[in-house]
Amino acid sequence: MAVCALGMLPSESKAQFCSRPCPPPPISSTSVDNTISAEFTAFDLGSRFLRTISDHTLSSFGGGYTLPNAEGGGAGNEPPHYRSWVESYGLWSSTGQQGSYVGDSRHSLGGVAGFGANVAPGGWVGVSIDHSQTNISSPAAAQAATFDLTQVGLNGSYEFGAWTISGGLIRGFGGVGSNRDTPVGPVGTSFGADLWGAITELNYYWGLGSARIVPKIGADWIRTHTVAYTESGSNLFAVSVPDAVGTRTRVFAGAELGNSWLIDKMLFDLSAYGRFAEAVEQNQPSLLVTSTSGANPLLLQGALEGKEGIDAGTMATLRLTALSRVYLGFESHFRNGYQAYGGTIGGEIKW
Repeated sequence: MAVCALGMLPSESKAQFCSRPCPPPPISSTSVDNTISAEFTAFDLGSRFLRTISDHTLSSFGGGYTLPNAEGGGAGNEPPHYRSWVESYGLWSSTGQQGSYVGDSRHSLGGVAGFGANVAPGGWVGVSIDHSQTNISSPAAAQAATFDLTQVGLNGSYEFGAWTISGGLIRGFGGVGSNRDTPVGPVGTSFGADLWGAITELNYYWGLGSARIVPKIGADWIRTHTVAYTESGSNLFAVSVPDAVGTRTRVFAGAELGNSWLIDKMLFDLSAYGRFAEAVEQNQPSLLVTSTSGANPLLLQGALEGKEGIDAGTMATLRLTALSRVYLGFESHFRNGYQAYGGTIGGEIKW
């Protein structure tokens, strides 16, 4: 009987309702939502880190390195040979329902540090590290999770005239702690997660006095991986989930608009960007979920990011000297069934 099948009655009561062993309860269709949310988190943070290391390869980032003189034009400073920067950020994102996946909201806090060197005329290489913690909430599925992620990135760029070509590669690894409620109590687990990512971008710098227009085109790729796990807690509802690998390849095109003002021997720069992005390849596998209580396995489909979307943002930079600056940025991202907003504060020195 249904009551007995839930395994919620004491053994003497079960005997009154069941004449044979009770069948185990079926696997919940939301039992892998935290796995899917962890994959979305990896895509979010991997994409953000790729954009960050790509931006920091550009000499025009934040308005360039020179201070204009009082009559306008550049001050003619020699380009720096090294740069170092640190920043902290917050990212708030949510994904809507898709099939059996009921959606979630995610809040990430993190920090990034990087170093770059001028290895040839017009050529830069750099290394960066990003560490973040994300809280994942899925109230509709009675689930929550945390995701600690560390990423390491390598990047490089080459400027030739007004053109700049840049690229970057990242590697991320971390751990997920997952908990969900069931009719007879909570179940939980922890499992590993990692990612690879790459980006390439081509920019053209068009200067208009103190203003600039920088058209951009590029592509990025990310591969996420969550390790197989078995939940512990209530054996009636605990499940085992296999390894999951997801990939996404996107192309994008857009432009940055910016202008600089000299204020009391300091340079204030304000810029904004917008771009259109399209996922030309996405793969999220179906997961064959098994029960520790012996229920029939259940095949659950992963969720996908919207194919097309818009990214936009703005940044304010105060250049204290020709070689040091602080900056504040805001970003937003929109896809079908997905939205994200982020803020960044940071500083950079060059020498």
